[in-house]
Amino acid sequence: MSDTKETNRDSIKVAVRVRSMNKNETSAGSTNVISTQPKIVTITDPTSNKSKDFGFDYVFPTSSSNEDVYQSIGRDIVSSALEGYNCCILAYGQTGTGKTAGFLLPLIEILTTSRAKARLPRAIILEPTRELAMQVLDNFKAYTAGSTLKAAL
Repeated sequence: MSDTKETNRDSIKVAVRVRSMNKNETSAGSTNVISTQPKIVTITDPTSNKSKDFGFDYVFPTSSSNEDVYQSIGRDIVSSALEGYNCCILAYGQTGTGKTAGFLLPLIEILTTSRAKARLPRAIILEPTRELAMQVLDNFKAYTAGSTLKAAL
């Protein structure tokens, strides 16, 4: 096994995904105060024009897709989990921003491949409340309709 993969398994990475302004923000004439560069998010105060940079291991601009996020950070974590390593993905953000789809859909894809089936993989998704767990379960059932995958709450 490569040293790089081992290092990635043993470290915490922090990523941020910047969302686009929503309809309410746009219609209210709000100003976008966030800009991104690789590994840097800059927030600018529109009244003083002063800005502050924040560094992260990964920065995903508004143009990034769920697939971009998954391929950059989720794929290796899910792969390691399926190999038996203890892993965690903590996704925090506003409702409807793709947290569930961004990690649940690729996980479902991996779980439905023949190679994964042969190893009888299991996934545990922990949520802080029963309500959120029910939402993930509902999404899982919708995304896996017609497959042999099972879920329990």
